[in-house]
Amino acid sequence: WFTSCPPCIKEIPDLNKLKKHFGDNVNFVAITFDGNKKVDKFLKKWPLNDFEIITNAQNSINRLKIRSYPMTFLLNKEGEIINVYGALMGDQTENLKELISFML
Repeated sequence: WFTSCPPCIKEIPDLNKLKKHFGDNVNFVAITFDGNKKVDKFLKKWPLNDFEIITNAQNSINRLKIRSYPMTFLLNKEGEIINVYGALMGDQTENLKELISFML
């Protein structure tokens, strides 16, 4: 994600609901190429509740070959990618919720 990405901003409420639903049973990590100052300012308006935020991550983003935003990766406990959601999650949110519940 990045701070000036309208679809990224639009899906924040859905992501926050998922985090609230799963609480400490699931880790949520938001990775951006934006810097700390820009992200801190952004998060005052659009908080990502209880997310680990990783900034200045352009190298990691490049290694994952991410070309569109937002992009959501679901990883299992071993760190393996189970599913990838491109663009807005929207209707995929319930699917993601079911998949995470199955994995717990």
